[in-house]
Amino acid sequence: MGAVTPQPAGSIGCVSCHAGGAVHVDDPSPENIFKPAADDASRTIQLCTGCHDPHREPSGIAYVHLMKTGVACTSCHAVHRETSGIDAAKVCGECHVAMTSQFVSTSNHPTVGNELGCLDCHTAGSRNMPHPGQGGAVDCSSCHTEHSGPFLYEHEAAWSFTTDGGSCLSCHDPHGSVNDRLLRQPPDGLCRQCHGTPPAHRTAHFGLAAGYGCIDCHSAIHGSNNNRSLLDPRLGTIIGEGPDGCYCHNVIE
Repeated sequence: MGAVTPQPAGSIGCVSCHAGGAVHVDDPSPENIFKPAADDASRTIQLCTGCHDPHREPSGIAYVHLMKTGVACTSCHAVHRETSGIDAAKVCGECHVAMTSQFVSTSNHPTVGNELGCLDCHTAGSRNMPHPGQGGAVDCSSCHTEHSGPFLYEHEAAWSFTTDGGSCLSCHDPHGSVNDRLLRQPPDGLCRQCHGTPPAHRTAHFGLAAGYGCIDCHSAIHGSNNNRSLLDPRLGTIIGEGPDGCYCHNVIE
């Protein structure tokens, strides 16, 4: 929730949240007192926002949750127990099962050991969130600075974005993947979603290039300061001697 609205000292007690205290004193039954966590979501939200500023920012994930039927403040926030150190992945995973099941994929982020939590990438409110026009790479580059650029020759897929996501998420699934490096598909299949195979790759130098994967040569996939085709500057060393007896040139533009 948001910031707590100041209240006079001693003005908040059990009955501030649990209505029906007078009856409950005479008949201490759990059935005759209001229980926010078990009640209608709209009533619970109304109660909590009497003291706490609601999540008002439409770009924040918590605002979206509050707009969904059946999701109340108590669906995510614990009221009676200490919340520091709570594994957010377990709380979020109660609803987002498909996402958290990916945490144990072959390639994954360190979420299982609690080194990284849902709220490290998904901010509840928009005050600390990047401008939507900057794309998802803003969150990723806070850890993966080596891939964030800027580069002299940019790879559009690494910085562009759409209303459906884009940027780093065009190629990587942040929750986990069966492919290396969190890739959504094996590398060549992923590249060919946007890039066809140039005909010359099958003909030039007796089709030498056809025997290599895309990223064997185009290794600077996040961007390059050397080559507009994102080729590795050490390409000649990587490929070595071709069938025609020539060596590939080091590609620096």
